[in-house]
Amino acid sequence: MDYDYALAFALANKALCFFAGAGVSKHLSANAMPDWQTLLEEAASSLKVASQVKDQLDQARATEFPLEDCAQILELAFLRERLDFRRAIADLIGRRQADPVASTGMKNFLEEHPGVDVMTTNYDDVIESLLPGKCNSNYPGKPVSRRDNCVDVFHVHGCVLNPSAMVVTTNDYYRFINDGGYFSQKISTMLHENSTVIMGYSLSDPNLKAILNGYRSSGGRAINRGNLFYVTRGVVPPHIRDYYETAYGIAVIENTEIDSLLAGIQSKFAEAQKQAEDAEKNLQSVLYSNHNWTDQYLKLRDSLFHIIATANTNGHNVHSAEFARMLAGILSRKVEFTKEDSAWEQYSHLADWGVYLGSIMDMPHTPLEASFLSAAEHSMRTMSKSYTIGCSWAAFKTWSSKWSSLTFQNRLLVRKLVEEKGLGADALEVVSQGDA
Repeated sequence: MDYDYALAFALANKALCFFAGAGVSKHLSANAMPDWQTLLEEAASSLKVASQVKDQLDQARATEFPLEDCAQILELAFLRERLDFRRAIADLIGRRQADPVASTGMKNFLEEHPGVDVMTTNYDDVIESLLPGKCNSNYPGKPVSRRDNCVDVFHVHGCVLNPSAMVVTTNDYYRFINDGGYFSQKISTMLHENSTVIMGYSLSDPNLKAILNGYRSSGGRAINRGNLFYVTRGVVPPHIRDYYETAYGIAVIENTEIDSLLAGIQSKFAEAQKQAEDAEKNLQSVLYSNHNWTDQYLKLRDSLFHIIATANTNGHNVHSAEFARMLAGILSRKVEFTKEDSAWEQYSHLADWGVYLGSIMDMPHTPLEASFLSAAEHSMRTMSKSYTIGCSWAAFKTWSSKWSSLTFQNRLLVRKLVEEKGLGADALEVVSQGDA
């Protein structure tokens, strides 16, 4: 999947949102901003009974208490000394500032694209400090601001600008989830309305898991990995990627720094903006007015990516009968293109398309299953690991290198196809990677 283009297309349609965790604030402050555990330890240091409280926190962590439970314990210690726990946290965070060098990439990106929304569970106002007067800073206890040409920042767990409303302890989290208020619902709303990039986050927050799973179960997403993206600096094991996909519908973008992600989106923005101008009108014409995509357009490698990005951004149901018929027709025509003279690049395109579709939506028991399998079968029958006359080495390389990106259900489906159809040793080698 071309993540840079998909996100650039969402940006061009004013439907891109960043969900910023603690890692973002640490990045923008050149690691000056503390993580949650460090923040609690620093707060505990200000107490008269600091050593005793730290021992209590260590015991709680040793028994695998969540950090919000540790915060609840710490708040009790602050109450005993008649001190304001949240104010202490706000003061500690306020000492840290954005680093001019580390924050350059984010600052430049948001300045150029003020239509991006930022959601965060962070208490700090580092994002706002990058663009003074050009952000709508929204948090519990403050009227919502939506000035034009400003970046909308939503501190769903509160902000240091209003410490008393910050969601810090276990009791706070339960109240936040159950009160049905504006900010408790905002995350779900933003997930439904945007392509959302989760960055600087670990997904360990049980409340976040509940929100993401509720979104996944609500039918709000039309495809498995259409608009939720989890960015990580490290490598994610295949079984963990499968977990993210099946539990939350999240596509994992691994080995990626925040600044390189922003640069990648920016590099595709001009192309995406050009495509976005007429993309929805053209898609509507094909779906509902008996028009067809031209051969010239469908012979382009990126045409399918553009069509899917348009559909996802504009809320089309890719499992509808009309959309399934269109995609089936596109795949069938792509297969026919491979049979023309000097059509080697079309074999490579077909493999790319099969991997792409297999990575964003589960095919079993859908109207597109038969067409997807037919295209996959043709692609795998005409590929070769070695340079064999009449077979595509590039197609084999695509299936082999990107096999793990297919959804778990689709890997099972294609492996069954290869085994039952006897598609050969090269195809079997591809589908035997990993556990499916």
